Amino acid sequence: MTASDLGQAINNLALDQPLVFERGGEIPPGGDPDFYVDRERNPTERLITLFLDSLAHDKILLVGHRGTGKSTELNRIAADSQINGKFAVVRVPAGEVLDLNDMSCVDVIFAIAARAFAAAAGAKVRLSGDLLQRLESWRATVEVVKTGSESASVETTARLSAWFLEALGKLQSSHETRKEMRRRMEPRLTELIQIANDILEALRKGLAGRDVLLIVDDTEKGPEVAGRSVFFSGGVSLGQLRCKAVFAFPVDLYASKDFRLIEQNMAGRAFILPNHHVLDQGGREDEQAIGRLRRAAALRLGEELIDQRALKRAILSSGGNIREFFRLLRDAALVARTASRGSIAADDVAEAESEIRAYYARFLGEAHFKALDEVRRNGRAGSEDVFLDVLRCAAVLEYRNAEPWMGIHPLVVPLLEKWRKGAPSPRKAAGKKRGR
Repeated sequence: MTASDLGQAINNLALDQPLVFERGGEIPPGGDPDFYVDRERNPTERLITLFLDSLAHDKILLVGHRGTGKSTELNRIAADSQINGKFAVVRVPAGEVLDLNDMSCVDVIFAIAARAFAAAAGAKVRLSGDLLQRLESWRATVEVVKTGSESASVETTARLSAWFLEALGKLQSSHETRKEMRRRMEPRLTELIQIANDILEALRKGLAGRDVLLIVDDTEKGPEVAGRSVFFSGGVSLGQLRCKAVFAFPVDLYASKDFRLIEQNMAGRAFILPNHHVLDQGGREDEQAIGRLRRAAALRLGEELIDQRALKRAILSSGGNIREFFRLLRDAALVARTASRGSIAADDVAEAESEIRAYYARFLGEAHFKALDEVRRNGRAGSEDVFLDVLRCAAVLEYRNAEPWMGIHPLVVPLLEKWRKGAPSPRKAAGKKRGR
């Protein structure tokens, strides 16, 4: 529902809240599917077509900066009527079932097996006695977590369901349990993959031949070491899963020299979800992209709640990244509301901008500015660590017209211009001040 006051607007502009498209479920603040606005070069329809037509076990890597809307697009795929007619969709929200800061490939495959088992149990799919016996044997070998459902009188399926659920909770919350479970599971990773595949096959057969589609979200949100552990070290293992799957994939790993090997190991294919190119490569305003973000704002807050010049400023300052756009509007709404004003003015957006720019001023050093200057001149980034740094923190944003290109975040541009004029970088200047 469109907000009629700034308090409601703050909720409608909730950060990191994907839109929810499943019918009948509770819609959290900011998750209303009526807020959806499409973008140019959105790959979602192509992904749906590929899943519906392809006979292979496609592994798709959905790439994009944090805040481009990957989770929203994955929710759209999961709720699509044609997809649900052909597939049993198994969601694996890594952020809910694993520790994103300490995540490995074996964790992800265990989570896939657990969620597939839960999907089979929920659909009342009968698993063979042989598979249940193998699962019980495997559980006994790797078991660190014990549950309250250990009695022999408890049905095997219920006992395994309880164990999977409890083990996922421990994988997410307990470092020591996570370490011990990995120590026991990693030497038996091949068996774990086979068990996951057997559960997927049982689910496929139990649902009258519908295929299985895994949607694995949040796997791009952890630190670089977690992304590498899942996709670089574990790419071959993920590629062995016998079903179609789409994974949220880190943008910096996509830009690294290792990406081609990851893609080959997974037998995968990357699709990019770009930012809205509110400015084209020549720095000219793109009215269509600006219009889409105007509509995204209008769906969430009434026109009387924001001066249109302030809205245009927020659009251009965001660089077309949806999360950054909502953050600017949300923070500006908070500034205005705190000052007991009923609408957002340009000065409120300027104050929100200053906080984001201050973050970059603290983070960016001399090497980063050299990398940013090269991106500014060439429209692309290299694969060295310094380029991956500026991609990871979204100082550089990726766009796609006929060809992909990269641009500097608009709020970083003044810092880059200051550096180019010969002033010491903000971090260097701060270091000199501390040394006095």
